[in-house]
Amino acid sequence: MSARPMTSPPLNLADALSVLFEVGECRYDRDLHAGPDHPEGEQERAARVQVAREVCGLCPVRPLCLAYALTVRPATGVWAARTAEEIGHLTGTLPKLAEVA
Repeated sequence: MSARPMTSPPLNLADALSVLFEVGECRYDRDLHAGPDHPEGEQERAARVQVAREVCGLCPVRPLCLAYALTVRPATGVWAARTAEEIGHLTGTLPKLAEVA
């Protein structure tokens, strides 16, 4: 008889967000990923998003971040190296879980 691998129970949204805030690279500069409190110009936004994408590329919890963003569909920010707009487009192209099962 072979041993079954140990698996962790899935995280709920609050726990996932807690892990992202504790381990995610974005924890060092949240404004970089969330955007400033003031209006920003197109070039300023493009530069900020590019740097945020680079930071996301080094993040150990990027897959969890993407799963979280696909679930909550944020209106703003950079999540797993994707803008909220890009996340919105992804959620429209992915099949619903019920359609896959």
